[in-house]
Amino acid sequence: MLRSGPTVAGRVCVAMVAAFLDCLQPAYAQEPPEILQAAHSFDVSIPSAPPIGQSFTPIVTSPVSIALAYADLNPWESPITVTLELLNGTNGLASSTVILPDAYFGFYDVGFPSVCLTAGTLYTVEVTTPTPRWAVGVMNSNAYAGGELLIDGSFDPLADLTFRVTPIPSSLTPSLTLSYLGDGNARVLTTNTLTGVLYVLQTTSDFVNWTILATNRAAGICLTNSVPVTNAMLFYRLTFWR
Repeated sequence: MLRSGPTVAGRVCVAMVAAFLDCLQPAYAQEPPEILQAAHSFDVSIPSAPPIGQSFTPIVTSPVSIALAYADLNPWESPITVTLELLNGTNGLASSTVILPDAYFGFYDVGFPSVCLTAGTLYTVEVTTPTPRWAVGVMNSNAYAGGELLIDGSFDPLADLTFRVTPIPSSLTPSLTLSYLGDGNARVLTTNTLTGVLYVLQTTSDFVNWTILATNRAAGICLTNSVPVTNAMLFYRLTFWR
């Protein structure tokens, strides 16, 4: 169940039960990736060629985690954070900032549980960091057919980042995530849905009177609905019928 309240400094006050965390490094790392481009030629300092990133095409419809291959080239620099932004064209879908361990080299998974990527659609992940501490691995050939390296703001069809994309593992229980879109609406993402099952999204302010916001028959593991943001304190629940 989700609760939404008044906006504070442009953000929605949200409380979630049994929601995904934004970065579950050990859990994500244990899942088999759907995309793995492990070849590596050299490392590029992230701030030296902005924006730097990679386009990719998911194989399955699912929220995902994305791992780039990092190298701690200048350990005396700080901070130790990197930010990944997920885009569909020029439309930003989500971003996540993580703290990398000191002297870290290799893949590091960052989860995007609030966005359900569509199989066969082209997306881009961009990486930024404020200092030249961190570099990312690059393969100087077309090692991955489903996307291209983004460097200096242009796509290079003859190179790729060293990266992997992993579906976030599903569970038997549907999960609701509420995120503010910035246009007076919020996105309610339902994950772990079952194909063919009818799901009904409802809202209430008093736990007595419930209003149906959306009715969807799932075609995969994700459903997305847009709901208006008001100053009222609202709660959401999901019911379903087989």
